Amino acid sequence: MDDKITNKEEALALLQRGGNFYESVVREISESLLNDKEFVLEALPYNRNVLKLTSEDLQDDKEVVLKAVEKSGFLALEFASKDLQNDKEVVLKAVEQNGCVFKFASEDLQNDKEFVFKAVAQNINALKHASELLKDDKEVVLRAVEQDGRALEYASETFKNDKELVFRAVEQNGWNLKFASEDLRNDKEVVLKAVARNGYALEFASEDLQNDKQFVLKAIELHGSALEYASETLKDDREVVLKAVEQDGRALEYASEELQNDEEVLAIIEELAKKGKNHTVGCGRRYVTKTQLKLHSWKAD
Repeated sequence: MDDKITNKEEALALLQRGGNFYESVVREISESLLNDKEFVLEALPYNRNVLKLTSEDLQDDKEVVLKAVEKSGFLALEFASKDLQNDKEVVLKAVEQNGCVFKFASEDLQNDKEFVFKAVAQNINALKHASELLKDDKEVVLRAVEQDGRALEYASETFKNDKELVFRAVEQNGWNLKFASEDLRNDKEVVLKAVARNGYALEFASEDLQNDKQFVLKAIELHGSALEYASETLKDDREVVLKAVEQDGRALEYASEELQNDEEVLAIIEELAKKGKNHTVGCGRRYVTKTQLKLHSWKAD
């Protein structure tokens, strides 16, 4: 005996209680209701699976699919008909909410250069699902990277090794260095540019650069906190640690245990504190040990 819900008000009340993601809730509703356009339009805001379980005719109805994308989430595009997955208006509406949904677009749209420009302008993550041909198109990748340096993640290996593109990406945020090629993560000019924007970008530099004393000294001149990603050898190098602490008191946290208790290093911290540079040293002093406090008669912040 079929005990599925046939009453419209009861079905809508169920969907309101059931949440947006549970397919099992929608399956309690009768096929006749799920194939009724008026009901589906009312039900879509409550559960995106309504579109999944409705008729093929309604999955191919542009009004229904646009409502689904707008009201029940971008992933509704997954359940649209093939024709509507090839509809520029529908796909752009979905991509506007989340670029990752571009994976459900037709291959034609994923390979349509002008449309990909529009999709990427809506959401940078759309580049991830553009065709391999377009991810290897410099004009497409350059425009995407200029909009958001994180787009470098989705570029072809060729462009991850393109110094001009990587420069543009790390100029926006040093963290984007992690998407660059191995060769460019070993390029001093590129890595210094990244560190200048974000000291922690040294994390993504090659091991050779993390262990290159002269390079690390340049990096910590820009951001003392870059010491966190220097090699263990350099974290135990007094010259390096002194330079880092002078630039940012918080760098003390990343020095070797021996240098964290080094009189010369701690004297610099104390001197900076006396000069009132608390914006620099305040956080750094949080890492001072009880022994250090006794030695220097400091009070904990």
